Amino acid sequence: MKGNEMMIPFIPPKRRYLYAHKPSQDIEFYFPLTGISITQPLKIGKCQVIPISMFKEPNKFPRIMISNITCVAKTIVDVSEKWKSVCDNYSIALQLTKQSIGALYLALYNSKNRSDDNRRIVISNVGKHELDEGLVIYKSESSLNNYTNISKTLFFDDKDQNSLFVSHLDVINAKMQEFYSKDCEFGNKILKALEIIYCINNEIYSNERILKVCASINMLFKDNSGKEIDCNWIASQLNQLFNYFSIDIKGKIPNELLDDSFSKTKYTFLFVDKYKKIRNNFMHGIIELYQEFTVINTVDYLFYIISLYELLNIMICKPDFKIVTTTDEFIQILKNNNKKYSNK
Repeated sequence: MKGNEMMIPFIPPKRRYLYAHKPSQDIEFYFPLTGISITQPLKIGKCQVIPISMFKEPNKFPRIMISNITCVAKTIVDVSEKWKSVCDNYSIALQLTKQSIGALYLALYNSKNRSDDNRRIVISNVGKHELDEGLVIYKSESSLNNYTNISKTLFFDDKDQNSLFVSHLDVINAKMQEFYSKDCEFGNKILKALEIIYCINNEIYSNERILKVCASINMLFKDNSGKEIDCNWIASQLNQLFNYFSIDIKGKIPNELLDDSFSKTKYTFLFVDKYKKIRNNFMHGIIELYQEFTVINTVDYLFYIISLYELLNIMICKPDFKIVTTTDEFIQILKNNNKKYSNK
């Protein structure tokens, strides 16, 4: 340092984090899973769920990672360079793992008689479930309630892997592999919806689930024009799709949960009415002051989540959309099918 010159301290460049994690360029990742206990590996997408008992040297994993869980997800980052240009491999691995669990949820839904027969699988080392607020044990003046161990019914295990589940998972898995190799807009949206399904099912606040369901449905219909989508148009397209493929959404809701008013109301009206009340009203600060903030009617929730599941089933499984690569192509087929349906 000469004369009055001052030494300028070195300031390291700031790193851009997507959120609080350390970026990585590794290819192979292992994540602990809470809510799944199976005895044989299960391959889904780019992820393989492996029982801890099948690792020859489980001591290679830190104890804090596996002490409370029975399975880990082994995820391989094998995606396009375009994908890698957006975020680091650790973030991609998390996305791929969530997509695989979302696919498992969809296959489970397709294999169950009841749409409210749920599981909860979380990327977590906790090994225990955090229940919805309404399911937490509580003591009132007159009685003790919610003390049944509901976590047993939320765990995915070997009993859930019947032949119907396996056949549905095989179809979904094959399409996932196709989408990964094509890296097309249509396939990427379905993969993103599967990722969001992971978030929906693991969200403990029911009104947040509805917001994520609505966002997913919006995304799947949003074309490249940049125009805002009207919920009446979305409801009409969903109604036409479900009618065209003979899917009875309300018929998939358990009978004991239905009332005459819901049963007799048209699908499009139900979708728009609930959409505005649950999504639009909330976004604009129109909130019921005397109702618990997080509460959602069970039928309303099932109506929306079933609609999302069945929309994905159509987009994944129906031959009409087998070679579709863009949302614009998807919407054009919708319009053509609507014409065919109206001429029946």
